[in-house]
Amino acid sequence: MTTAAQDPATEADPGATEAFGAPDSEWQELVTAALLGAERRVLPGGSAAALLDRAATATVRARAGLTAAVPGPLPAPAGDDPRPEPPRAAAARCLSLFNSARASGAAAPAWNAHRPHPDQLLPEWLELANHLGYRPPHAQLPLVLDAARARDRRQAVLAFAGPRGRWLAAQNPAWHFATAADRLPATAVPVEADLSRWEHGAFADRVAVLTTLRAQDPAAGRELLAGTWRTERAEERLLFLDLLRDGLGPADEPFLESALSDRSRTVRSAAAELLTLLPGSALSGRMAQRALACVRLREPADGSGAELVVTAPAECDREMQRDGITAKPPTGQGERSWWLQQVLEAAPPAVWREQLGDRTAAAIVDLPATEEWRRALHLGWVLAALRHEARDWARALLGDPGRAFPGGGEHAGRLLGLLPEADRAAWAAAYVTSQGLGPPGSVLSRCPAPWSPVLTDAVAAAARSAWRAKKHHPATHGAALMTAQLSMHATGAQPVFQRLLEEATAAAEVERRAEAAAREAAKNTRTRPAVPGDGLAQGWLREFTAVVRTLERRALMRAELLDGAPDPHG
Repeated sequence: MTTAAQDPATEADPGATEAFGAPDSEWQELVTAALLGAERRVLPGGSAAALLDRAATATVRARAGLTAAVPGPLPAPAGDDPRPEPPRAAAARCLSLFNSARASGAAAPAWNAHRPHPDQLLPEWLELANHLGYRPPHAQLPLVLDAARARDRRQAVLAFAGPRGRWLAAQNPAWHFATAADRLPATAVPVEADLSRWEHGAFADRVAVLTTLRAQDPAAGRELLAGTWRTERAEERLLFLDLLRDGLGPADEPFLESALSDRSRTVRSAAAELLTLLPGSALSGRMAQRALACVRLREPADGSGAELVVTAPAECDREMQRDGITAKPPTGQGERSWWLQQVLEAAPPAVWREQLGDRTAAAIVDLPATEEWRRALHLGWVLAALRHEARDWARALLGDPGRAFPGGGEHAGRLLGLLPEADRAAWAAAYVTSQGLGPPGSVLSRCPAPWSPVLTDAVAAAARSAWRAKKHHPATHGAALMTAQLSMHATGAQPVFQRLLEEATAAAEVERRAEAAAREAAKNTRTRPAVPGDGLAQGWLREFTAVVRTLERRALMRAELLDGAPDPHG
């Protein structure tokens, strides 16, 4: 029987040791001199003792997490953090994971790797550590703060770092992102230096100034941008427009309306999208009128049932293009369906209930529609629900997981993200059961880990069916299996995948023997030996080995943190 290898946390890992001077050229000079020796190089400081003194100083400085500065008054002491440290094994795991997170940018995993990078296990570890109320060992705080550079995990990392982490971040400008919220009073007024940065600073500085000002005073931020709007480059105007999402309000409408005449098509489209998000805006009203002209309700007198009569726009006139409608469709889509889709996307979903007999979103979606335009109609509604975050429409459009979804799994996954977490898992489980393991990758990624037993069982059953049917190469399921091994209920999925691993091990051995026999038979001939099974069993063996190893590692990781306490996820 083949079992997973020992816990990967104990394997050699170049990022699992503290490289205190890794980014420091002075440290590299010390290491090089020590390796070459006094016979081949003049030692820094003139002697071996001086070299060791400098290395000790550099190590202490890195461990302190503080950059060298002119001596001044000592900072106020850090406040107490009453939370306990994790158990000993979990603290060692903490060091390994955060070292891997720091090293992940410089040593990214191969594109076809079957096993996840250790960095990908960090979110689950953080979620459980924060739930249990642990704090990091003080010596690891610099590593923890470095990991907070990634925006997608910053909130969880900073919660783990706690008050001492925020205190330490305040001592080092490299960690300014960790204290930005603390330094931003709601009523603060920008100083002249900030206005100077807007006028003369680099683009990143100008983004920071506008972001800060927009958060404090939306009107002042908009006026600052309007003052330099005509001199900005198109790509800068586009990015600055996106910053107006924060604090977006009716007062922004005149500025955004003027941006509809911008010389850049992408800027016009961005301004139009923001205007559609403003309830009661003129553009939102124009789009609603266009949408209602394309879709009307017909209720036959014979009582055969109401239906939607859909008529796509016959042209994309200048006014439509000014309002953000792109005239040229993507490859493979007709012009009129493309225009219809965009008009429906921009129209607020709320207009349909009033115009279609006060029906609910679910009742409207279920109405029969003109067959020629039905797909464009539903795809337009999907995109409108996403743009306007209309959760009732998201639920109605998702509907039956067993039917084909407009726009495929990607749009289904995005809609699923609008639903409560418990509802996502139930819908995704039914979707996987109906569609199999291949399509649901983007759906599965929207379900927070660890998955519920229902979703875990559905994915395990789909993997078993895919393996035993052997209709596709396992690489076609690689993305779903990678998501699954990081998200499934670890202890619940282990028995199923262990059995699949045993089956794949036996089948791969038979396959290898058949291949060897074929090569032997063709050794003295000019024919190319056939490959029995096309290597499917060996491919599945690699996939299942990776899944089982990751599940074992995650189960051990959780057990280290829990230290005998009950698992909140069962």
